[in-house]
Amino acid sequence: MIAFDKNPDAIAALEINIKRNKIGGVISTHVCDSWGGIKTVNNLDRIIMNNPTSRHVDLISIRNALKDRGIVNFYEINDVEGIAERMKLFNEEGFETMNKRIVHGYSKNSSMVSLEFRKVDRWVSRKE
Repeated sequence: MIAFDKNPDAIAALEINIKRNKIGGVISTHVCDSWGGIKTVNNLDRIIMNNPTSRHVDLISIRNALKDRGIVNFYEINDVEGIAERMKLFNEEGFETMNKRIVHGYSKNSSMVSLEFRKVDRWVSRKE
């Protein structure tokens, strides 16, 4: 398991919990932006990406980090149209939608949503 977070306090808290739960050697922690960190790994079974307010999503980096049939759990705050557009972008980049759900309301027009996608086998990006 690999954890990326640009907040050093979050990584420090995670490392305390790793020691407390005696799971050292199972989780590798890195203080860095997740978009930079994801470019350094590959063949992952699953990516859990909390991207609540950023509109930047590097689908090619996500695709390259996952093994065939790998899963990405993607969390963000968006409105109905934004959610539909995000799903369309993932689908166009070779991911099949497995699940979507509203985690909780955020504002009158926006919600925190959970989107789950599976990488399609041997798909080649048109953008590469």
